[in-house]
Amino acid sequence: MIVVDVGTVLEVYAEFSRSGGTYVPFPDPRSHRIALADLAQPAVLERLRLIWTDPAALDPSRISAKVTREVSQQLATLARSLEQAGHASHDVAAYLSRCLFSMFAEDVELLPAGSFHGLLTQHRGDPATLRRMLASLWADMDRGGFSPAIVKDVLKFNGKLFKGASADAYSLLLSTEQIDNLIAAARANWREVEPAIFGTLLERALDPSERHALGAHYTPRAYVERLVLPTVIEPLHAEWADAQAAALTLAHEAAELEAHPPEVSIKTKKGLDAIYRHNTEVRAKWMEARAQVHTFLHRLCAVRVLDLERLGPPLSAFTALRGDGEGIVAGVERWLCNNKGPSLVSWNVAMTA
Repeated sequence: MIVVDVGTVLEVYAEFSRSGGTYVPFPDPRSHRIALADLAQPAVLERLRLIWTDPAALDPSRISAKVTREVSQQLATLARSLEQAGHASHDVAAYLSRCLFSMFAEDVELLPAGSFHGLLTQHRGDPATLRRMLASLWADMDRGGFSPAIVKDVLKFNGKLFKGASADAYSLLLSTEQIDNLIAAARANWREVEPAIFGTLLERALDPSERHALGAHYTPRAYVERLVLPTVIEPLHAEWADAQAAALTLAHEAAELEAHPPEVSIKTKKGLDAIYRHNTEVRAKWMEARAQVHTFLHRLCAVRVLDLERLGPPLSAFTALRGDGEGIVAGVERWLCNNKGPSLVSWNVAMTA
C-alpha cells in the first residue's frame, strides 16, 4: 500500500502474510518514506517498480529463504571440508558460529561495517596470519575495547561464544579455498539470514553430554510463533485496540466540547470563570486521551518474554516478537498520523513528537 502526499513524499506499507494483519512500514520504519529526491536512487526506483510488477519478490520471507539457502550451501561445503581435514565436528561448529556471528554483527553494525569481511580478504593469501588475526579479534570482542586486528574499538559481546581464546581449536587454520568460502558467505546480507542457521550450529557446537545437561536444542520459528503469537502478540494487539478506542472516544468528546464553548460575556468575571472552566475541561479530555496511548506505549516497552540479561537472547523468539512489536508500534504511529481532524492536529503533533 502506498500513501501519497502529492508533491512531497510516498509512504510504503506492506502485509505479506495476507492474513488481514497490520500493515507495517516497508522495508522498515526508518526508510519507508520516499521523498521526491530519493527517486533519483536506482534502488528506490527498483523497489517501486517491483511493487507494481512483482510485489511478491519483495516479501522478506522469500528473500530471507533465498539468502539462507545460499549461505547454508556455502557453510555446508566449508564444514565438510574442515571435518575431512580432521577437526572435531563440535570444534568446526563453534568456529563457524563465531564466523557467522561476526558476519551478522558487521552487517548490523555491531562491528564496524565491513571489518570482518575486510579481514578475510586482506589476509586471504596468508592463512596462518588470518588464523591469528581472527583469534585476536574474537578475544577482543569477548572483553571489548581496542582491537589491533581491525585497528578499531569493538563492543563487548558477553556469553560463551568468544571465550576460550587459548584453545587450539578456537581459530582454525584454513586453506585458501576454505577462506574463499568464508568470503563468499560474508558477502551475503546477514540481516536477511534466518536465525535457524545459528541454532543449528549452536547444537552442533556443544558436546552431546553438555547439550543434554543444558537442554540446548534449537526450537524452529514455527514452534516459537505457535506459543508467542497467542500468548504475547495477540493480547498486545487487543490491548492496543482497547487503548485506541478509549483515546478516540475521549478525543472526540474533547473536540465536541471545544466546538461548543459557553455563550457568556468575557467582560464579566462570571463569564471569564465559565470560559476558564470550559478550557480546563477540554485540556483534561485531551490529556486523558493522550494518556491512554502513552500508557499503552509504556506497557509495550516493558513487555519481557524472558529475562534476556540472565538467560541470553533466544534468537527465534526474540526475532518473532521484535518483528511484530515493530508492527504494533508502527500501528500506533500510523493511527496518530491518520487521525488528523481539525481538532486532533495539535494533539497528534504533540504525540508524534
